[in-house]
Amino acid sequence: MERRLWIQGGLESRKNISIVSKKRYEGKTVDEIMYEVNTFRNVVIEMTVELSAVKPTREPKRELQTPDNIEFVFV
Repeated sequence: MERRLWIQGGLESRKNISIVSKKRYEGKTVDEIMYEVNTFRNVVIEMTVELSAVKPTREPKRELQTPDNIEFVFV
């Protein structure tokens, strides 16, 4: 499953930390968790995204985007 955040052309996502329920998601694969994040509401308790500026601003083309580094933390 493709994992991306849509961010404006001048910013790039370096790291995405999503906090999810340990009781509900421990033992599930990243693809299973991502499916629920993209399908259901209130799955992620808290999300922190580290951004960096891209100079010059890149065009908003899908092929210029890089896959996100998504990390799940269980609490």
